[in-house]
Amino acid sequence: MSRQLLIFLLITIIPFSAIANNPAQYYLDSGNQFYEQGDYEKAIEAFTEAIRLDANSLEAYYNRADSILLSVRGSPSGVVNIDIFEITDEQKKLLDIAIADFTHSLTLVPDDVASLVNRGTVYSYKNENELAIADLSRAAQIDPDNFIIHYNRGDLYFSLGEYELAIADFRRAIQITPNHAWTYLLLGAVYMEMENYYQAIIEFNQAIHFGMNEHYVYDERGLAYALIKEFDKAVADFYQAIELNPDYVGTYINLGITYFDLNNFTEAIEIFNQAIELNPNIALAYFNRGIAYDKMGDLAQGIADLTKALELDPSYWLAREYLEDMLLEHQANLD
Repeated sequence: MSRQLLIFLLITIIPFSAIANNPAQYYLDSGNQFYEQGDYEKAIEAFTEAIRLDANSLEAYYNRADSILLSVRGSPSGVVNIDIFEITDEQKKLLDIAIADFTHSLTLVPDDVASLVNRGTVYSYKNENELAIADLSRAAQIDPDNFIIHYNRGDLYFSLGEYELAIADFRRAIQITPNHAWTYLLLGAVYMEMENYYQAIIEFNQAIHFGMNEHYVYDERGLAYALIKEFDKAVADFYQAIELNPDYVGTYINLGITYFDLNNFTEAIEIFNQAIELNPNIALAYFNRGIAYDKMGDLAQGIADLTKALELDPSYWLAREYLEDMLLEHQANLD
């Protein structure tokens, strides 16, 4: 699992009573309806008009900012992986508006936790993580038992490489909400970065226990097992990950390397073949297959694969070293 930034949005559309003959209220209600329908662009337009008519409307500022978040994220699922998309220039402009809106909300209600959490989310979208952490820390002072705050801040600390701080926040989040699988997944990912593979396995087990059945938790646990040389368990996890997501090439590479470590070079080559079939542009797959071929005594195919790996990634120094050794061996055989 690549390092991810997962954000739980604290989405709160503030309810408002109907007010007859009040244009600002009409646009607030219209914006709310568009929001509920998932039409965030029209919601933004409606809330913008409400702000034009009533510049002191906390609801309009807050709800427009929330709509912007959802329009950029593109999903109301509550979980964000910002690695999966790039922020466009137009979206950056919208995010700046969202920051201004949440800031305006905070001038009206300085201790509003929702505005702090969501402004922190916007900062994280813009990769302004220090500002995001500052907002979450301020929110934690106001509401220290808020799961979302500790989960988000732990995730941001993780992305910054502040692993001990991340662990502390994830542990606090677990105290508040003990059955949240994603927290255990990220906690396991932190321990993987710290090379504490035994503890990582414990956390991944908890994630699975609490209902996570996604390919990445099995892929990560399989990798942890492989790194502590429990190869049979690693193989089982990698096959489970492939069953859940047969299109994720990284698991095939992990599985192939595990078979290599088991000296099962025939099976390793077959798995690397599948990885290359899924994505023929990954140098790592050719590199590992080439080494496996060499172990099987097929020097020519090994040279071909390492040559391809370097063609795909000329900076792949390890492939270059192995290829040079193979070419010397090949020349010696000719001599």
